[in-house]
Amino acid sequence: MMSVFILVALSSVIRFRETPSLGIGAAAAGSYALALLSKEAAILFPVVAFPYLARGARRPVWRLVFALAAVAAVYLVGRALVLRGPGPAWGDVSLRQRVLLVLNAIGRYAVAALVPFRHQLSYPDLAGFAAPGWPTLAGVVALAVSLYVAWRERGNAVGLGSGLFVLTVLPASNFFPPGPSYLAERLLYLPSAGAVLVVVALVARAAGLASRVAAAAGLGVCLAMAVNVWQRLPVWRDELSLSRTMVREMPNDPTARRQLAQALIQQGKTAEAIAELRLGVGLNPNRAELRYELASLLRSSGDLASARVELEQLTAQHPEYSHGHSLLGTVLLELGLPGAAAEALIRALQQMPDNALVHNDLGVALDQLGRTAAAEQCFRRALELSPGLALAHNNLGEILLRRGQPAEALVYFRQALSYDPNYGLAYLNSGFALKQSGEYGQAVSMLLRAQELMPDFPGIAETLKQIRSALRGED
Repeated sequence: MMSVFILVALSSVIRFRETPSLGIGAAAAGSYALALLSKEAAILFPVVAFPYLARGARRPVWRLVFALAAVAAVYLVGRALVLRGPGPAWGDVSLRQRVLLVLNAIGRYAVAALVPFRHQLSYPDLAGFAAPGWPTLAGVVALAVSLYVAWRERGNAVGLGSGLFVLTVLPASNFFPPGPSYLAERLLYLPSAGAVLVVVALVARAAGLASRVAAAAGLGVCLAMAVNVWQRLPVWRDELSLSRTMVREMPNDPTARRQLAQALIQQGKTAEAIAELRLGVGLNPNRAELRYELASLLRSSGDLASARVELEQLTAQHPEYSHGHSLLGTVLLELGLPGAAAEALIRALQQMPDNALVHNDLGVALDQLGRTAAAEQCFRRALELSPGLALAHNNLGEILLRRGQPAEALVYFRQALSYDPNYGLAYLNSGFALKQSGEYGQAVSMLLRAQELMPDFPGIAETLKQIRSALRGED
């Protein structure tokens, strides 16, 4: 949509320079505003229009320049007011890498824009896209030539097309920290239109063709591009169709496999997602986050044994990957191996000592090993780090309950429920604590709520039967 609105604005600017009128000016400014609302990459359009309008401009033309600049300013102010908070960061990316990322992106997009009917989606990675090579040379040449031609030929179709070519490539060229994005033809519609405008204008000038003939030829190319875009629309229908297309076009790219797995997870297709992640790991066995995500998905699907295998390989390859040790500890706990779990969780804490969840899990492992005092310390440390961690409140309350301190335990169970009102185990433990304290009426209500939340949990019905018997004065 942005491309459509920009092309309408561009057409209006050309007509306005020839025949200034309020209606045409309003169409240019309005189309530009709609383009900005579609995508912020349109922000540089006034820079494209300015040299064309400024050469030999009369007063009405300057009014359109100011109108376009005002639209851009209003958009930037509104965007700054709406989108607050921390922005993307470069992290440890060096200045040299930043420069190469920008030049390489410009080079890749410039070359791709000159072949508008070729489709190749790909994910940028920092190591590959920041390496010097042909994209760097292409980027330098594209910048230098396009900017020179845009200025030298300002005021005519060649300059306008050259400016449109280079300035609509720039917003997608990693001037800001790159995120989870991709190189795609949808970012090249306007650069390709600019290239077509330059070629048509130069051919018309060299061959002495009438402007209408040249315009018709350019329009024909743009219409062919539009048909091509229409045919590609199903690719962009949703995340799953896009991800499947990228895997089809890049079957050996582990990032494409990972993105497809994430899209499949959103659709509830867990088995397919696991298969894609396995393929991704096979393509790059040393990529830690791929193996971690595979292990996480295996665990959530109930395949704890396979998750353990993946995590043990991950922690052996990447001992510095703290989340791998943490998840391995959790999986070992769920497999009933508290000793091995404690070892993995201790290794995780050595790398992230302020992680409350890891302290809590280590406490669970130590408690199962009979080291109750050490487990209590872990739960208390978890609560120091994260006072709202309902798990740690409940676990600490269980230790106090087993120690014969139901009143003190009940305080922690209630805290757990204040942070997680649907925490069935905390209701169950509250019922046990109230039963020990002789508060049978309240115990029944807590146990009934626990039974509602955990209908298959063993022992609740029997405990309720015992309490009701006691309330009736039976044995």
